[in-house]
Amino acid sequence: AQALPRCPSLTGLNLDNNSIGAEGVMYLAQALPRCPSLTVLDLSVNSIGDEGARHLAQALPRCPSLTGLHLIANSIGVEGAAQLALAWAGHPALEVVGFDMHLHD
Repeated sequence: AQALPRCPSLTGLNLDNNSIGAEGVMYLAQALPRCPSLTVLDLSVNSIGDEGARHLAQALPRCPSLTGLHLIANSIGVEGAAQLALAWAGHPALEVVGFDMHLHD
């Protein structure tokens, strides 16, 4: 995450299956707004859960160029999905979203 601000022309970031978890997404979410050209972010299979979804949802409004977000297999439940849905609703550029929700009993 510390290197991202040094890559202002970065357009795609694939961190699929990297065991990032909620804490990693917290750091990533802090750096994302300093990537003005980022259009696609793939965080699939990272077990970010509801907490990571919350961090990401807070960062989305500050990432206006982002058009693709992939969050498949991240153990995101109802709470995290609701927070992401609110962020997506206010993000006009976000067109492609890969997402599945983990329902807890």
